[in-house]
Amino acid sequence: LFPYPTLFRSSYYCDPSSPFQKGVCENTHSHIRRILPKGTSFDDLDQEFCDLMFSHINSMVRKKLNNHSAYDMFSSLYAGDLDIKEMLNISRIDPKDVELNPSLKRNYLAAHGFSSPSAPTPCDEAEPQD
Repeated sequence: LFPYPTLFRSSYYCDPSSPFQKGVCENTHSHIRRILPKGTSFDDLDQEFCDLMFSHINSMVRKKLNNHSAYDMFSSLYAGDLDIKEMLNISRIDPKDVELNPSLKRNYLAAHGFSSPSAPTPCDEAEPQD
């Protein structure tokens, strides 16, 4: 069972073809696409990379949050009640170290021994399509 049953209580369903009803989702999608441009295969992405990617996205400072990150805002709201690393498997990244571009994936692959362009990787990059 989910260890925090009262945390996520309500759901909102958007109407089809109404992106204006889901601004936060669309904004997060645009951040994902900055790291994984259109045409990039998601087939072989592993959970560790996805956790890293969302750690970076949620550690980005945002004007809408008074120059705080989503991670910091969530932490301050639930300080002491939750272990974010345990619950969501994301970590805080220092804002000056946040990478929201394809180099995040390249650096991850290099750190995990996939630096050779001819070697198969868990997240092969496809050429962007126009």
